[in-house]
Amino acid sequence: MVDRNWHNQLQRELARQGLPRRYTERLMDELLDHALCLKEETNVMNATKTKATKIPDAPVERIGKPEQLAQAAGDEYRRRTWLGRHPILTFLIAPLPLLVLSWILCMLTFVGVGKLAEFLGSGPTGITKSMVSSTTLLLMESAFYIWAAAPFVMSTCLLCWMAQRTARGPKWMLAAGLIVTLVAAAYQSQMALPTQPGNGQLSAGFGFPPWHANAVVAESDVISFSTSRHLLGRIVFPLLPFAICGLFLWRNSRGTPRPPMLSHAAPLSTSH
Repeated sequence: MVDRNWHNQLQRELARQGLPRRYTERLMDELLDHALCLKEETNVMNATKTKATKIPDAPVERIGKPEQLAQAAGDEYRRRTWLGRHPILTFLIAPLPLLVLSWILCMLTFVGVGKLAEFLGSGPTGITKSMVSSTTLLLMESAFYIWAAAPFVMSTCLLCWMAQRTARGPKWMLAAGLIVTLVAAAYQSQMALPTQPGNGQLSAGFGFPPWHANAVVAESDVISFSTSRHLLGRIVFPLLPFAICGLFLWRNSRGTPRPPMLSHAAPLSTSH
């Protein structure tokens, strides 16, 4: 029978490499099958030889140590993709262009929805605080925060997914999350809804210090929003990327691969 300690240690070492669960389970099944074949071969050959010339037992001597097998499997898996072979470009340089592309996508979506509403004739020609209820105003402000946070959420999720798929582990995932967090901390976005056609405002940029709130408009009846106005934009908003990284790491820790059953190896054991 394959040594259970070797089997359990191999499971732990493969999990430490950060390999995807399905890949790890498939690899453990293949290694276990290979170990069982070698064990059967060893038992047959030892039956025809003396104790002095006994062939080493599998799998430790003939297959390899769990640390070596896991390291080789991790290196081979990371070399399979271009992203896995170039972690510096993927997790230290790519986050900034990815943020720009995500912001452009969100901006195009925002403008497209506005143009569609205007084309259908349902878009408002002007809106003020006196025209909406406090509940509607709260929903509008929540939608603004969701739109402003969307590029950072999308970029962080994609980077964390790439870190998992390339088995680059928490180190590179957190490095990419830190870059997105720094950009999110300095990012500022302001919007003022038009009170009449053509006088609405929408701006985005970076503020230093990041907690400094820029004035959007001075008119009291104008509906305006800013990511730097409330605690949500000053503290919680920049922490979103790290929160997403933590969620990915937590899910990955709960996805430890289940070891293959060893019961079918029992018939291969022999007594001497």
